[in-house]
Amino acid sequence: MTRRIATGLGTSAAPKEYAAFISFAEPVRSLAETLQRVLSYLGLSSYIASKAIPERRPDRWQKRILDDGIKKSSSFILICTKESLSRSWVLFEAGAAAALGGNCYCTMVQSVSDADIRSMPDPLDLYHYKLYRPKELQDLLCNVAKDHFGDASQDTVHSINDMFAIQHHLLGSLMSLAATRWIFIAGNVPRRGPPLARERKLHMRSFVKELTEGLMKSGFSIAACPQVESVGKVVLNTAEAFVARLTKSELFGAGRVDYEIGGLYPIDRILRPKGLKSTRVESKWQEHLMRFRRSYLEKHEWLVLVAGTDGTREEYQAVVTINNERRAKIKTYPIPCFGGTAAALFRKMAKDGVHYLKPCIGCHPQNGRCPHLQEIIETMTKP
Repeated sequence: MTRRIATGLGTSAAPKEYAAFISFAEPVRSLAETLQRVLSYLGLSSYIASKAIPERRPDRWQKRILDDGIKKSSSFILICTKESLSRSWVLFEAGAAAALGGNCYCTMVQSVSDADIRSMPDPLDLYHYKLYRPKELQDLLCNVAKDHFGDASQDTVHSINDMFAIQHHLLGSLMSLAATRWIFIAGNVPRRGPPLARERKLHMRSFVKELTEGLMKSGFSIAACPQVESVGKVVLNTAEAFVARLTKSELFGAGRVDYEIGGLYPIDRILRPKGLKSTRVESKWQEHLMRFRRSYLEKHEWLVLVAGTDGTREEYQAVVTINNERRAKIKTYPIPCFGGTAAALFRKMAKDGVHYLKPCIGCHPQNGRCPHLQEIIETMTKP
């Protein structure tokens, strides 16, 4: 069953220059370009912006997008991600497309929840095609073809059906990108309070390794800072080994797992012992660090904290500032078993009634061992 969102332009209208205008946020450009390649393979041209929105003279950008892209496209496809849902230009582009009478198709990636979508105003509060589900992606492509070619779309629809029947690699790439969910794991051995015994440090490393493997088995991609020996290095070594074990023949449409480096540990480590005499310079430096933290954290669905010191606390604060500016929130899960920043934050969040911390509430781990690891992973897996 196909899902039609709006009244189309009619079968008698001549095809426009583009079958679709693709609206997206810059962090998922690779996803948008893969969708463009899929459309091109089917003989459907599409328009995507060649670069990010300029900070100066955005009015010129809006006019160019409207005249060169939206007006010349038979349909409008919005890729809803955590980043795009907070951008004002999303409403501008979607509103312009709806006003021109074309069909608006809203799509979503797996890291965006239905609750995130329900918070959006018209014309975005529509049915959302999940790009990581084959049937919904197939319906979307068929509708775009029918909007563009009208009664002459039968051959293109047959090509779409054939493309799915043979499980074309472009479709696999597109659905994998749409299914990718990112988690950043941060932390360090706490410097305040009683020092962790050697055995407990080993338990912490073991926990981080098991957590990383469990999350990747559940379809999450992982990021961390490798210079942090006790957490980040363990995360990335585990992730690298996990990816190396994957076979080349992955399931059609399955989520792609990956890993990447993030964090500012070397800069942070050098700055803090020296201190700064000028309060103004120190403030500027902290602003600089915060912008960097935001840049590597903003695409993530979860921030997981294990123990931690000042840098871990600032990563949490960066997530708070991101959440204050957008609808789709990054969730934080502080692991309370190993003290430090994470334990303090857990106590505060539990007191505030954060519901998803339930697996750890009331738990009294022995020797740093976590009896609820699988429950924690299942909590994060739920949208």
